[in-house]
Amino acid sequence: MVLRIDRLRFLLCCNEGAEPAHVHITGEPGEAKYWLDPIGLASNYGFEVPELQQIERILVANHDRLMQAWGKYLGGA
Repeated sequence: MVLRIDRLRFLLCCNEGAEPAHVHITGEPGEAKYWLDPIGLASNYGFEVPELQQIERILVANHDRLMQAWGKYLGGA
């Protein structure tokens, strides 16, 4: 887990081939996947629009941290 805010957990997964930088977000009631550069929704299962908007604000506020974590753990940087 790279980040946890309230009920939302932001996770990096290492077994997804050569996909670009992204993060998985889990928390009741759903799960989503966002590309990080540029930030964009890749998939959503259960989150409503207000929750997705909150997630996007969190991603923008923590973008540098998430990209550094991606590079360190998954990108070979």
